[in-house]
Amino acid sequence: MALVLVSERVFHASLGNGAEVAIQYALDGKKVVLSSRSEGKLKDVQREIMEQTKRPASDYPIVCVDVEKDDEFPSTVEVDLRRMGYA
Repeated sequence: MALVLVSERVFHASLGNGAEVAIQYALDGKKVVLSSRSEGKLKDVQREIMEQTKRPASDYPIVCVDVEKDDEFPSTVEVDLRRMGYA
């Protein structure tokens, strides 16, 4: 799966390059929304970001979605982001 960046949203942020991009965005003071299908791995990345930035989890929301299987992917993410005040 390819890494996709949309504004400050990082999709496939649960490991590797996606996680590193999310961390760097957060360290640069940008709003970061972590998204992937693995909530557990996203929580690990979220914890790492929180440790490095000293900011709360609410600043780095998680949206679980499988971009390969979820036919409603774009709308699902937008609804979640609007609910969290990010869109």
